[in-house]
Amino acid sequence: MVAYNDVRDAMRSGDVIACVEAKTFFGWLIRWATRGRYAHVGFVWRTGNRVFMLEDRFRQGVTIRSLSDVKEFDWIAFDKPWDGEVEERALSRLQKPYGVWTAIKIGLRRIGIYFDITSASEHVCSLYDAWVLGMPSNVVTPTEVVDVLLFNGAKIASVKV
Repeated sequence: MVAYNDVRDAMRSGDVIACVEAKTFFGWLIRWATRGRYAHVGFVWRTGNRVFMLEDRFRQGVTIRSLSDVKEFDWIAFDKPWDGEVEERALSRLQKPYGVWTAIKIGLRRIGIYFDITSASEHVCSLYDAWVLGMPSNVVTPTEVVDVLLFNGAKIASVKV
């Protein structure tokens, strides 16, 4: 585990933040339903000297919060350029919420029931990240997003604020 202040300057817009969030009921439920390590993913977004997390949140849509408010997370750094087009795509979902039905559709994968969840109106946190990053449409859970990045050579570090 590394200290946030030791790696903060190395973080770039577009790096992925993955959270276990096992202490909350919804964090536990997501991990149980997806059989994954992670309950939530988002992006690093830098502007000036500030470091934020862009994240798609239930009933809120994409929000922005200070990354230092996320107490513990895995940081996945990789080489995809974060240019104006990618940033526009990421910010286009600001405050466009998704509903509980979308989350249920993903959870039903655990018992082998699959729905088409590829429309932009149905982006939950992991689908949002996969969509922005241009990943295949079958990458839908937080753990799948991280696994694809690691398979493609990304580096991971556990960070504590």
